[in-house]
Amino acid sequence: MEDLWEKYKRLQVIGAGSFGKVYKIQHKDSKEIYVMKRISLVGQPEEAQKEAFQEVAILKKLQHPHVVNIIEFSWDEVEQDLLIVMDFCDAGDLFDFVQIHNKDRTFVPEETIWFFMVQLLSALAYVHTEKRIMHRDFKSQNVFLAKKNGVMICQVGDFGLAKQLEHTFQMAKTPLGTPYYMAPEIMQGKAYNYKSDIWALGCVLHEMCCRQPTFQGTDFNRVATRVLRRQHEPIPKNYSDDLRAVIGMMLSSSPTDRMHARDLLGSALLETHRNRYIQTCAQAGLSYKPWEPRLRPKPAEGAAAQPPKAKVPARLEPLQPLSDSPARPAALPPLKSSMPPVGLQEGVANKVEPDVAGQAGRKHGLKEALKLDNEFRAMSVKQGAPSAEAEEEESYEDDFEEYDDDWESDTEESPMQSGIIMDQRKERAQKLRDHCEAGMGQAKFEKVYALLKGKTSMAEEDELMTTIELEEVLGIENMEYWPLVDEIIFYESMGL
Repeated sequence: MEDLWEKYKRLQVIGAGSFGKVYKIQHKDSKEIYVMKRISLVGQPEEAQKEAFQEVAILKKLQHPHVVNIIEFSWDEVEQDLLIVMDFCDAGDLFDFVQIHNKDRTFVPEETIWFFMVQLLSALAYVHTEKRIMHRDFKSQNVFLAKKNGVMICQVGDFGLAKQLEHTFQMAKTPLGTPYYMAPEIMQGKAYNYKSDIWALGCVLHEMCCRQPTFQGTDFNRVATRVLRRQHEPIPKNYSDDLRAVIGMMLSSSPTDRMHARDLLGSALLETHRNRYIQTCAQAGLSYKPWEPRLRPKPAEGAAAQPPKAKVPARLEPLQPLSDSPARPAALPPLKSSMPPVGLQEGVANKVEPDVAGQAGRKHGLKEALKLDNEFRAMSVKQGAPSAEAEEEESYEDDFEEYDDDWESDTEESPMQSGIIMDQRKERAQKLRDHCEAGMGQAKFEKVYALLKGKTSMAEEDELMTTIELEEVLGIENMEYWPLVDEIIFYESMGL
């Protein structure tokens, strides 16, 4: 294959990881600046190399203003490296953008959060709906920023390529870092799906509001516990209820309560922000528009008419309200966060975030607005000849029935998968119990176990009391066993 180093000049190393290095490069003829990823495949079987090429070939087909574009890729026969040339984003990534605000102790303006949200939803709607691709590693470090004609543009990159390659080559020996953006269903051993990307987007937007990762902890288990309970810092009060509602919906524990990117992008709640995005880009000479579905062409005149559908499309039915139930059983009390708040508004307590989607969403924004809008459109379809909008909706639904079926199949577990996962959980719970009993003694373990399991409801006062009680039972030096016992109870609550 073509040697890309003959076409590009290496400028500097801008990143490195377990798979290789990332270079800032310049095309020798056009003088355009790009990024090259050099992924080492030394020692990998031919089949694995072929799968890597197939993965990159799929990603190269992504063409969207808010997705990092792969320009070309090639194979270095001498070094056994996969070389990938892609867009260069000159303004860094979203993680660094948030950290600058954190360092300066300034809030990210709400208009900026909405502006970025429209772009990121547009990217996810495109890859989910048109390309049937899940990101699998959506996080602030993978949202790259570029200034184009004075406008800050987001581009989503690194579509889980490194993780996919690691899985393909069977090189995974340790967990890849702390799972700040991992959805609850992934924590529970289920398959990644499109709605898992929406959860990760909610984490990124929450991070923009609070200037710190949404779920924090010193190890995997602590982060997992907080994810499963939705235990995170509250969004500062200077942000609107509408923004709280949207982010709260994205962070719903159940994937079915999270909207598809395409539906949220097209909702009435985001209309003002979509229009502002279009206007801002147009004024800067950018022809960017939010993603819209590609509808099937209408039949030519004289063609046989298709019989009307017997039912109203599911998308036009009223949306169900979000459940107020927590991600975990009521018997499990929330853990006190050991992480100090970072850059929070003065006077804001470090406490468990309430059901933002259930409260603010129902009271002020997303769900009620969409429910009324959908009810009105559903009535219009039922009462007679469909309007132009209704015809468009029907075509829209036809196009994406297969997409929804794909997502449903992604979330289903086969009996064999369920059995394997259940066995793994049983084994994990027993190992945790043995470890705790050996470390603090069976009597103390039983006392802590009973104390945690006996709490069926937890107000803030009860939470403080439990902390004091546990410190008395365990002693400060043994408080590390708290989340382990809590995890045992969690597994038991799942029917083990």
